[in-house]
Amino acid sequence: MNTCCPGNLKDLIQSYDEKNQGILLENIMIGASCISSGDETRCPPGKSLLHCVVMCKSEPADGGWAAWDRIKDDWVQRVFSYFSKYLENFTPDIVRSYHVVSPPDHQSDSASFQRGDIAGLSMAADQMGINRPTPALAQYRVPGIKGLYLAGPFMHPGGGVWGGGRPVAKRVLEDLGIDFDKKFVHGSSRL
Repeated sequence: MNTCCPGNLKDLIQSYDEKNQGILLENIMIGASCISSGDETRCPPGKSLLHCVVMCKSEPADGGWAAWDRIKDDWVQRVFSYFSKYLENFTPDIVRSYHVVSPPDHQSDSASFQRGDIAGLSMAADQMGINRPTPALAQYRVPGIKGLYLAGPFMHPGGGVWGGGRPVAKRVLEDLGIDFDKKFVHGSSRL
């Protein structure tokens, strides 16, 4: 994932201020990756599949939560226009199709994404690593309840990281006496 963002401190601060006010941004911070570069079968030959993430307030200033269906296409066009400043030969008119996932869409996809928040909890330093979500729960096990484990954006490695279930699966298998690396990395995938 690469980040495209305003090139000077004044514009960067303005983008954070606009985001916090729920304003459709002029200077957008975009996390982007070309996911077809690792797997060319994901799109037609000679084409690319671009994945962009834009953090935003769940309640836009222009209509709140209910406005997302009305404004998300305008949002994506602004993202494409802004992104074209950074990516050679990219212009909004070359995009064959796109799919926008708004905060209401995230919330309907997973109960863990309340108000569309894919991070689940604060991403501050004191809520990360061995402290995510708390030191007592950071090892994925629920203390005092044998066999109950936690997984989701509120656990390590944190929100926005897809595949966060792997460390939980490793912990469960470890508790069952199964060597994850032997079974799934170095050997057969059969249990």
